[in-house]
Amino acid sequence: MSVSLGCLVKILQLELKEVENDLNGLKDLYSSRHDSSEITHYVFRENSALLQSELNSIHQIGVLLEDVKIDESLSPDEFLGFIENFITEQIRERQYSTAIYNYVKLKLTKVSKYMDM
Repeated sequence: MSVSLGCLVKILQLELKEVENDLNGLKDLYSSRHDSSEITHYVFRENSALLQSELNSIHQIGVLLEDVKIDESLSPDEFLGFIENFITEQIRERQYSTAIYNYVKLKLTKVSKYMDM
C-alpha cells in the first residue's frame, strides 16, 4: 500500500487524539472514584495533575506535528524514523514524562502497520 507521508502524519495525529480521549476517560474514572470515596482527595489531586500534564504534552506533540516539513524523498519507514527522532527530541527539550514517549512509540508502531496493509 502506498501511503503519502502527509497521510501518515494525519494518522499519527488521530492516534494521539485517541490517547487524549483515553486519558480523559481515566480522569473521569478518577473523579468518579474520588466522589465515591474510593480514593482520597490527595490521591485524586496527584492523579489529576499527572493526567493533565500528560494530556497537555500529547496535545502539544499533535500541534507540533502540524508544522513538520515533509521530505517526499524519504521512504515511509525513513519518514517515521524522522518523526520518532523529532518527537524524542521535543520530549527531551520540553522535559515531558517518559510515559509520553511510550504513548507515542506505541502509536508510531501502530501507524507503521498501516503501511503493511
